[in-house]
Amino acid sequence: MPTNLSSMRSYTPLFSIYTYTIVGSEFRFDGSFLLVAYSFFLHTMTDQKEYWLEKIDPDRSTPGDYVLNGKDRLYCATGKSQGSFKKSELRSRIKQDRVQALPKRFQDLFDDIALLQQSDEVFFADGEKAELWKELVDVENHASTTLGFDIEFTESANDEFEFGVGLGAILRSLKSIDYSESHEADLIWGLIIGLCGWPTEVYETEAERIDGLISKLEKKRKSRTEDLEERITQREILRISLDEYRNRIVEVLNDNGIEVDEVPFPVGPTTKVSIPPEKQEMEETLPEIINLNQLKKTVELSNIVESDGNHIRNKGWRGEEAEPIVEELWWQSANRSGDTIRVENMNSVSNNQPGTSLINKYSYSSGGTNECLTHYTLIEQTNHGRKLTEYGKLVSYCLFSEKRHNLNYNWITKYRLSNLREPIYGVSTKLSDQERSLIQNVINEVGADLIK
Repeated sequence: MPTNLSSMRSYTPLFSIYTYTIVGSEFRFDGSFLLVAYSFFLHTMTDQKEYWLEKIDPDRSTPGDYVLNGKDRLYCATGKSQGSFKKSELRSRIKQDRVQALPKRFQDLFDDIALLQQSDEVFFADGEKAELWKELVDVENHASTTLGFDIEFTESANDEFEFGVGLGAILRSLKSIDYSESHEADLIWGLIIGLCGWPTEVYETEAERIDGLISKLEKKRKSRTEDLEERITQREILRISLDEYRNRIVEVLNDNGIEVDEVPFPVGPTTKVSIPPEKQEMEETLPEIINLNQLKKTVELSNIVESDGNHIRNKGWRGEEAEPIVEELWWQSANRSGDTIRVENMNSVSNNQPGTSLINKYSYSSGGTNECLTHYTLIEQTNHGRKLTEYGKLVSYCLFSEKRHNLNYNWITKYRLSNLREPIYGVSTKLSDQERSLIQNVINEVGADLIK
């Protein structure tokens, strides 16, 4: 095949006894180079072996102690003790044995890959590197969990891109980057040199590769900036539109005697398919889709549960606090051996007399000796001690369950919305069996007049 002379460049490197030529991206060496190169290769390999023999610990037989084991991972995910390990023990082990060893994990990765590459043994047969790379960039990177927020993709994401995001995320999480410094630029520059660097004698080829890469990066940066600006503009338009739409729904609900400050169900752009945005049509359509009387009752239930939940979190009596007492009764209600416990056996009560007095304030309805502090009786007394009423379980579920903890109470309105005459686009009305049971039990307990 003819050679394009304009693409040929000859070099005379520091070893002046040989020359080589680059045609396109291929190296073509003069014959005299081979003998010198082979001799230089053997010398280099000998030096590398001596280098590694000095660094390798021959007694290293149990590597990997720095990896989070199953209990460590469960603790990180839940914050709870695991088996016989207390939270303090897990926290100490993770901090001392796992976190402090993170640099060693990176060092081991660098060492192992370098040793596999320089070994006399061929560990990667033809095609194996490509397959290994494909599997490597396909690993789960958990970037959003690592950073605590999602990064928006403005282009179709391939495996290499997602792997790069994940790698950047873990490095970013380990070092708080100060953008007034140049460290992040040094890091990225080092990655570029690692990917594109060539021997000094062919620096022009290196420069061409880096210039080409930077040019592509600049195009991607410009495209991403333009896309994000456009998204922000569209979202602002949509937000204003949706805010007006939600306010209109609130007006219609208020006109029908449902006192709400916000729409008691999630609203998205597709909701307009079911509930027209024009007020007159909305007034006609809403009663056809939703039983407004039932919705009113579930909204009332949601409001009183929220009110009583806030009361419990802030109420105390002579050194005793209501929240830990109710929480202990909540967890006791899930105890298979019995949902009742005596006051003197409760860990949350430090002083028996004021603790009992505080519990009594949630144990009597309006017809009892004392006025109940919540809308409905929260705690009842049996021959075996105290336990939560069905209403108390619903309030406690909202306060203490992992699924609903610190969320709003609007999910209660889904109890009747899940029986719509026709579905509302963009509105999720699904409740778990436990949630449906909690609400139904409250209806049975306090009377059918609560939610008709």
